[in-house]
Amino acid sequence: GGWLAQQLQSMVAQISEAYHTEHNDNDTHKIIHASGAVFERGRTVTTTKAMGEWIAVPYVSTNFTSSAGTWTPTPSSFQYALVGTTMTVAWYIESSTLAGAPAQILYMTIPGNALAKQQFFGVHNFDDNGTLGVGMVQVRPTSGGTRIELYRNFRGSVNWAVSAALSTAGQVCFEITGV
Repeated sequence: GGWLAQQLQSMVAQISEAYHTEHNDNDTHKIIHASGAVFERGRTVTTTKAMGEWIAVPYVSTNFTSSAGTWTPTPSSFQYALVGTTMTVAWYIESSTLAGAPAQILYMTIPGNALAKQQFFGVHNFDDNGTLGVGMVQVRPTSGGTRIELYRNFRGSVNWAVSAALSTAGQVCFEITGV
C-alpha cells in the first residue's frame, strides 16, 4: 500500500465512477450529457458548426434556378442545420425576379454538398406578384438529389409569374448523404 497507492486507487475509483455514469461495460453509451458543443459523424468545427446549429449559406446566384426563364432572388435568409443524416433547410426570399418566361418550378441547391437520400415533401408560403398562397416543396434523389424544388401548388401545374415581385418563405427537413 502506502499513501501514494491509496491516492491512485481513489483517483481511479473517481474516474471509473464518472465513466460508468454515461458508459456501459461494453463501452457503448447510456445517456450523453454535454455542456458544450457536440460534433458527430466526423464533422468538426473546421467543416461545419456543432450538431443542430444553424449554418448561414452565402449567396451564390447559380444556387437559384428555374425550369424556365431566369430566377434571381436576393435571399434575406438561407440557412441549414444538421443532426445525424437529417438536414433542415430554412429560407426567406423577398421580392425576387423571374424573368424571360413563366416557370413551373423554382430550384434551390441543397447546401453543404449534401444529396437527398429519398423523396421528402414540405410546404412554403409565397407571394407571386400579389397572389398569396401555400405551395409544395419537394426534394428527391431522382433529380440528382442536389436541389430543393418549389411549386406554386400541390400538383405543380401552375406556373410562377414573370415578375419582380416573387417572395417565398419555408422550411423542409429531409434525409441526406454525402455530409
